[in-house]
Amino acid sequence: MDYYREKHPGCRFLVSSDDLSFVKRSFGAYTDVLFTPGSVREVDMALLAFCDHSIITLGSFSFWSGYLCGGEVVYPDISAMTSYPFQRTWYQFGQLKNFTPLPP
Repeated sequence: MDYYREKHPGCRFLVSSDDLSFVKRSFGAYTDVLFTPGSVREVDMALLAFCDHSIITLGSFSFWSGYLCGGEVVYPDISAMTSYPFQRTWYQFGQLKNFTPLPP
């Protein structure tokens, strides 16, 4: 989040999760963070797709929400012991130049 706060002063964050109580406990104190309703995943995906940029985790829901939004997408740059689709080599192979790896 600090990456985007520095790059885009005044930005706001929209957080989606299948565990809203956890993310609200984790991010609820930040005044620049809003939360999706979380009750219908298609609504959450649509809301995230309207964002300018994304911060994603290593899963298909995150990937597609970032891909559909079309802006810069930052993801954790981790190495998996086995081939895993949502890591740097996969994004490079797909030539997804708007996907930026950040250290975890």
